[in-house]
Amino acid sequence: MTEPEQDASWVYIWTIACILFACVVAGGGCFLVYVTVPEYQSSDLLLSLGFIFVCMPWIFWILTVLYRLLSRAFGFRMVLGGMNVNNAAKVNEDAPEGGDDVVDAKVVDVDCKI
Repeated sequence: MTEPEQDASWVYIWTIACILFACVVAGGGCFLVYVTVPEYQSSDLLLSLGFIFVCMPWIFWILTVLYRLLSRAFGFRMVLGGMNVNNAAKVNEDAPEGGDDVVDAKVVDVDCKI
């Protein structure tokens, strides 16, 4: 059985993919209407909207790549849902077993290799 976070990530991926696909289809529709409608009935707004909608996926992917590169370079990650930032976990070495009391929490990087 999969974890809830994995199911939610698939929903995010499919939602974003559908939105980007709808942008491309809308932009193509604007271009098609701009080309097929006679010049005196068409508007330059259709051409501008077509370019904006068709370029939307490119802008999204370029911003995504920049975010990934900058987050790796500067060592930060923004995560939705209040998950641990920077893959860090709080570890309490002094707490008794089964206790939920936090005495002195230490932050340990879970990505470091021993």
